[in-house]
Amino acid sequence: MSGLVVVHSVLVADVGVTSLVPTAQISGDDVAPKGMALPLILMRLISGTDRKPITLGATVMTRQRVQIEVHAADSVSRKAVKEAVRSAVLNNPFPAVSGLSNVTLHTDGEGPDFFAEATSVRIGEQDVIVTYSEAV
Repeated sequence: MSGLVVVHSVLVADVGVTSLVPTAQISGDDVAPKGMALPLILMRLISGTDRKPITLGATVMTRQRVQIEVHAADSVSRKAVKEAVRSAVLNNPFPAVSGLSNVTLHTDGEGPDFFAEATSVRIGEQDVIVTYSEAV
């Protein structure tokens, strides 16, 4: 779950993102709390792999795919937040995160954008690949 911590730390530290989405509305949860104002950002771990060597050392290299989901009231807001998220990741590919080393971020799959009819919310997705070393 450290990939979520890395992505969260990059997004809440980026003024371009937080000017559009308050930090309290950037969450590592898979569902938005009822009644939360829009726009908001949810992050979820999609997959992860440890690169364990045959002879275990003091650290293990991990690769995780994190999906960033943007929820917005309209397509203009959704597009602006997605662009800010992509910019935050692209501008901080080597974030410093306590307890982790060799941290890297790469944008990965984008989309799709869609409309949740039940809630009238527009949703856009951006995947990020996070790699890092962590003490065993």
